[in-house]
Amino acid sequence: GPMMGLALADDETPVLKQNNAILAFDRAQAEPPKASACIRCGRCVSACPMNLMPAAVERALKTDNIAQLKKLSVMSCMECGSCAYSCPAKRPLAQSMRLAKLKVKGR
Repeated sequence: GPMMGLALADDETPVLKQNNAILAFDRAQAEPPKASACIRCGRCVSACPMNLMPAAVERALKTDNIAQLKKLSVMSCMECGSCAYSCPAKRPLAQSMRLAKLKVKGR
């Protein structure tokens, strides 16, 4: 779905049979919203189907705390995007979760 998809910079990527939807935006619509500071409302935690703490993962990622990322079970994230969608501060939580998983994998 649109919350789990990947953003592409151009139209040169081929459409394959496993693609189930394509969303196209103009430049103004594609501009990500400006993020503000986390207000610690807990909506990302409530929205997470895996009961993870995306805001805590984002903080651990910023400090490169791999042990804390493992403790927060970041590898359990299924990257659904519910955390970012529910965040009133418009934090890029889904992106942070993906980056944290890569950091734990050592990439």
